[in-house]
Amino acid sequence: MTVDDIMTRAQVYSGQPMSLRLALTLINDCMNVLCNLYDTACQTDEVVCTITSKPYEYELDEDVLVVKNVYHDNRKTHYKVRNDKIIFNDQGTYNILLLRTPDEVETQYDEPEINRAYDKCIVQYLVAHTTRPPSKDVLDEFYQMASVVHFRLKQKKKSNRRMPAPIWR
Repeated sequence: MTVDDIMTRAQVYSGQPMSLRLALTLINDCMNVLCNLYDTACQTDEVVCTITSKPYEYELDEDVLVVKNVYHDNRKTHYKVRNDKIIFNDQGTYNILLLRTPDEVETQYDEPEINRAYDKCIVQYLVAHTTRPPSKDVLDEFYQMASVVHFRLKQKKKSNRRMPAPIWR
């Protein structure tokens, strides 16, 4: 969903006109809120690095929010994160799973770089901040909606779990 689509839906729901500049600012704020609250909102990147000499460190980019996992020889390995660097115990090739901050939207044709399941949440965030008089209830609905989306995405990832069958006595 593009910025223009989000802005149009928010205007329909709130009944208030909205400038493009305000919509861009609110969408960028919403993406920051969602990515700071829920790891399912951000895109996961995989980086492969080869560490050959001491100190066994990998420099992280500025846009990295969280280091999710580090794998060495297809197994999770121990690591430490200090001062924007990952410190490893020894040399080798590592696969690093990172959560990055999404790029900001700048035009009406850009699409927010977060999970598409959160699109309605972004619309709700815009409605909450443009409705006059401001309503705390609408903002609470945004947080509730985002929480439900996050819960469903987490459940989807764990769908291969087996549920114990009920025992009838």
